[in-house]
Order: sequence, then C-alpha cells, then structure tokens
Amino acid sequence: MNNSNTNALKTVLNSMPTLSAGQADDLKIQTPQFKVWVSRLTVEDGTIENHAISIEYLDDGVWRSI
Repeated sequence: MNNSNTNALKTVLNSMPTLSAGQADDLKIQTPQFKVWVSRLTVEDGTIENHAISIEYLDDGVWRSI
C-alpha cells in the first residue's frame, strides 16, 4: 500500500468511533475473527510511524497479530 493510501486509511479509521481504548491504541473495528487497532503514538513518541495500524485475527482462541 502506498503512502497516500495508508494515510487515507488512517484518516478513515481515526474518524470512526473508538470501541475500546488500550494503553496506547484505539480499537476501531471488531468482528468475531478480526480486530483493527490504531495507535495513538507518533514518531515524537519514538515509533517508526504516526498512528500505526495493527490487525489481529483469532486463531484457535488466541488473538494473533498479522
């Protein structure tokens, strides 16, 4: 995914309501099999990108990151 598509996706996800807030991430999408999180951290906090997107899937009862 190119940078402009990634930024567009982050804009859409950030505009969605937060379903749950973790220590540094906001849960934006949750289905029985997947979760999509958006980090609240930025490069100023020491991460490699602003508002990184994390996707998890349920694998035999355990949530795993993609």
